[in-house]
Amino acid sequence: MKLMDLLMLFFLLLLPLSCLGQSNSISSNYNAIFSFGDSYADTGNLAIIGSPVSKNSLTLAPPYGVTFFHHPTGRCSDGRIVLDFIAQDLGLPLVEPYWKLENRNFIQGANFAVSGALALDYEFYVENNFTNVENANTSLNVQLAWFEQLKPSLCSTPKQCKDYFGRSLFVLGEIGADDYMLMMMAGLSIEEIKAYVPDRHGNNFECC
Repeated sequence: MKLMDLLMLFFLLLLPLSCLGQSNSISSNYNAIFSFGDSYADTGNLAIIGSPVSKNSLTLAPPYGVTFFHHPTGRCSDGRIVLDFIAQDLGLPLVEPYWKLENRNFIQGANFAVSGALALDYEFYVENNFTNVENANTSLNVQLAWFEQLKPSLCSTPKQCKDYFGRSLFVLGEIGADDYMLMMMAGLSIEEIKAYVPDRHGNNFECC
């Protein structure tokens, strides 16, 4: 990618954030953030639920976290990620990982994203004889199930839930890159991989 293309991409990524910062009305509309995705949005879930002797522990050592937090936080970054900037621009706390072990209070949001998360479920890969997938399922469906488990602690009646989630920002971060990588590492061609991409019908997704 040429330098000019990179600069344009950088500008386009920053533009929504600058608009948020200029609009107090936007900030006042949100009381919570709920995030789903992979390493681009993970604020520490994999570091908590992953094996301490595996590659998951890499984000718990420098240079991760050195430029802002001054210590590793489980983010795949040396500082903040895009989700952090969104939260700060909205005047909300940084979104805590769902699997945090202490002071679990998610009234202002929770982050379900996990580094390496797949868009397709682990069972899908087992059924289709993929042998290079880790024995862990943190897919998008699993993250949505975690969210469903959390919901009763946030609101108790349909009206409360409608009001509460109506003032919540839902961020679906990048997810699916690891699915492509896994299939490519298994030796599949681009055309073969396309056959596994879920088809979209209306607002629903149907796979294969």
